[in-house]
Amino acid sequence: MLNFRSLLNIAVAVMPMIAVSQSISSVAAPPPLPLVATKDHTLKNARYLGGVGNNEARATAFAKNGDIFVGGNFANMQMVSGNSRALNGAKSNAPGKLLRLSPDGTQVLNQIALGQRIDGIQVVRDLIVVGGDFGVAVLDDNLNPIWQDSLTGLASGNGNADGGQTRVAMDAAGRVAVLRAKNVTLFAADGKKVASKAIDRTYVNDIAIDPAGQRIYVVGFSNRNSGKPVQVSFLHALDTKNDLKELWRTWDFEAKLLSDPKNNNMADSRLYRVVAANDDQVVVLGESAGGNSIYRWNGKDLVNNSTLVATDMYNTAYNTASNHILYYGKVNASNGNVVAGQLTLTRLTPEKGLKGNTIRAKDGALAVDAKGQIYIGGIAAYAIAERDSNKINGQQISPYTGSDMFFLMVSADLKKRLRWTAFSANPRGGGTLNAVAVQNNTVALFGTVEFGNMITTNSSQRFNPIYGKEKDAYFSILKTD
Repeated sequence: MLNFRSLLNIAVAVMPMIAVSQSISSVAAPPPLPLVATKDHTLKNARYLGGVGNNEARATAFAKNGDIFVGGNFANMQMVSGNSRALNGAKSNAPGKLLRLSPDGTQVLNQIALGQRIDGIQVVRDLIVVGGDFGVAVLDDNLNPIWQDSLTGLASGNGNADGGQTRVAMDAAGRVAVLRAKNVTLFAADGKKVASKAIDRTYVNDIAIDPAGQRIYVVGFSNRNSGKPVQVSFLHALDTKNDLKELWRTWDFEAKLLSDPKNNNMADSRLYRVVAANDDQVVVLGESAGGNSIYRWNGKDLVNNSTLVATDMYNTAYNTASNHILYYGKVNASNGNVVAGQLTLTRLTPEKGLKGNTIRAKDGALAVDAKGQIYIGGIAAYAIAERDSNKINGQQISPYTGSDMFFLMVSADLKKRLRWTAFSANPRGGGTLNAVAVQNNTVALFGTVEFGNMITTNSSQRFNPIYGKEKDAYFSILKTD
């Protein structure tokens, strides 16, 4: 995960040194007003979870009745009022824990210790699938284990978002897809292995399965070289009915195509998250190192059908160098064609030339609701659009001092930025929003605070010194209605 000190190196003080790169457009699009629809946000609950020692957020999801699951790595978990148990083979004090919170987030109803590290969860009906260093486990909604598999023979990784995690997904029938160490494994609902496949790419970062269980999707990026090194993102679809045979691939171009002067697509590209929004569409989240990337096209070639939606200077990649910026896109599940996508970046002040700045998806979050609206979390340098106009529960967020933990909500057609805010409290605060879940008009947000404070309710305080080495996990419930 990026830390405060490393991200400050790319923040305000250093940004004037950035050179202007080749651009998609030499003229800024006229900005519609407002740039962000809603800047007053209501948090039903906002507090820190964990205890003294390092705490990291990893995942969150809703139960059917509105209870909220959070998975994280906690040095010493406090605020426990319900049942506590441990997965078979795990110690009760293991830091990797899954919690079930009350709908208002004020009580831990029960918890289970799973291992040293949780990497991801998904909830389907009354089942929860969890992945981490311990392997994969399926639990009922009371956190009772149903089956588990240690994924013997596959290295558990170091927890890094670049290929070092155990990622999991579940279809409507309870079948489970697991990604670990570049290997995809499909399990039947009873925990029996059905098929497996190795993915021959440099970094394989995330996995999803469509609700009907027909296709598994994997994303990541490859390090390639054709006289000049370049990172190339990929999205692959695998057939669950045919031994995980590849159905189609999107992006994943050879380096020699990108180095062709006619294409000028040499910006590095990475994918970190994928969600099967429904049986017809896949949504991805990643990064581009500047604007001249393969995301400008339809995912199948580098000349036709530009799919980028741009409305203003915060989603049009001009006057920016090779700093990392967001990409999120919607892909046709049947053939892998990109339906629509968008780049998003931060910008410095007019006094500093409105130069493009860094915003990252690594260690970030992606969710999609039933309307097709997209919810994104991550970490950002100065400054998101209309940043200082944001208020949370009537309190204005603190001035930027590095590493904004941000939340971005975008309309289904990508034409409207619905919310874009940080959560920092005075005097300052920063970190990464690692997980987002949505149910109806309620959004659960779970992030890792690297320094300072976030806005909280009920006078919740950090467990660790605000400028110390240990991090704290920050949980909040945002109402969108």
